[in-house]
Amino acid sequence: MSRKKQGKAIKILRFGFFALILGLVLSVAFNYLSNKTYAFEVNDNGYGLEISSERIEGQNNNGKLFNIDNMAPGEEYTEAVTLENVGSESFQSMITAVNTSTQGDLLFDSLNFTIRKGSPKGAVLFNGKLKDLKNIVVCSLNGSNQIRYYMTLSLPAESGNEYQSQHASFKFIITADAVTPAQ
Repeated sequence: MSRKKQGKAIKILRFGFFALILGLVLSVAFNYLSNKTYAFEVNDNGYGLEISSERIEGQNNNGKLFNIDNMAPGEEYTEAVTLENVGSESFQSMITAVNTSTQGDLLFDSLNFTIRKGSPKGAVLFNGKLKDLKNIVVCSLNGSNQIRYYMTLSLPAESGNEYQSQHASFKFIITADAVTPAQ
């Protein structure tokens, strides 16, 4: 191989190595340092819906929404979730809970769930079983506005031993859609 070809090959290898390192650094930065939650599937339909969350009480969730170990009957955990319209058009948003567990529905079907608007003691938008959270309209948001919600997850106090060693995995699908006129 001539010196000229060898020099080109070294430059290509250096560029490839640099691109790989840059890609890894950016991947870590976007996946582990962001304050955005990944327990949501956001269908913003071009409206500019953004969501963030933070733990209000209880153990550290390591950046994951409702990341709870060894939940006991009667315990509850609250997360603050902010919906923000970073666009200019108004929209309404709906929320649905979807079971993603490979263990089945036993624990998911039993968990209680409450959504309150504005504060932990605010107006109740939903209070029931997590499994029943389907297409619940939580708000209408005008352009450049945000609303904070407090979501509380609990295991009923009367839950028995059948829940030991059970795991629940779920996600919330939040959809932005055109505001429906009041009838």
